[in-house]
Order: sequence, then structure tokens, then C-alpha cells
Amino acid sequence: QAAGSYLRINGPLPGGGTARDVFSSLELSGDSGGFDGHVEVGHRDASPELFIEGGDALYLALGYSAGSFALTAEAKDYERFLSLYSEPPTVVKTHSWTLLNRQTHVSNPDDEVGWQVEGSWSPGPESGVTLNHSRSDNHDGDDLFRYRQVTLESRHRLGADGPRFRAMADWSRDILKG
Repeated sequence: QAAGSYLRINGPLPGGGTARDVFSSLELSGDSGGFDGHVEVGHRDASPELFIEGGDALYLALGYSAGSFALTAEAKDYERFLSLYSEPPTVVKTHSWTLLNRQTHVSNPDDEVGWQVEGSWSPGPESGVTLNHSRSDNHDGDDLFRYRQVTLESRHRLGADGPRFRAMADWSRDILKG
């Protein structure tokens, strides 16, 4: 499957005239034999009056599942792709707990590259184990912008109507957030 998108933002300039900020993207996705994949490339073109250089973005997602096992991988490469109207995928772990998911990495679409890998095993509908590793850096590899996270989570329900148990161990390093 293929699709594309186009976003044009026009705004008045203080001395008269109009500035434009244009985002466009092309995406391809498909699946076959337990595998699925998605790739999207984007480009930004802005008026010189905005003092913004053109930007580019790349997002890749691959997945495989067989029986009770699943493996996913995502990658991102964003450079000067910041917009008030669009937020590209962060490519970090989204926790299954509501409150614990609120302290995640804040992505920087202006200058960020990274990836995430996750494997899971679910022997039953309400039991399983998930291991995730994600990382992000800026293009220069500055330590200040380095983000790392490793998460192991487990879930199990006793019987069809029994109590549900969940546990999680998480390690992360994000110097900007402390």
C-alpha cells in the first residue's frame, strides 16, 4: 500500500507578504507471512523569511509474529522536521500503565536519530513477558542528548476471572530530564 500527505502552512509576515512552511511525505506498507513493514519519508521546505533550512524525516517499522511470539523494530532519523501541526513517532517504549507512561523521552524532530526493538511472548490472552530497548541521540552524538531505556514487563491472570498481576523493571538514562 502506498499513500502520501501534504501540509502547507501560510502565515503573514510583519512587513507584509506571506511566509510558507510545507511538509510532504510518502509512505509504503505491507505484510506477508507473519512479517509486516512500514516506511515513511518526509521533506520540509520553508520560506527563506522563516530562517529555517529544509528538513527531512525517515521512519521505519518492521514486525514479525509467529504463534505466541512477536518481534518489532522501529527506527527514526529526523532533521529540521519540527512543526506545531505534526509530531513524528517518538520511537520509545509506551508503557501499559497509565501513570508510569508519563515520564517518557521528549523527542526532538529538529535533530534526532534512534531506534527501538521489542520482543514479546504471550502464552495466553492475559499473560506474557515483554522486553524493550530504545535509544535516541542527536546527529552529533552529544552526550547531553543521549537517551537509553530498557524495560522488562510481565503480566499474568490467575484463572478466567482471577486477579491480574503485573510487574515491571525499567532502567533509563535521559540527561536532559535528569
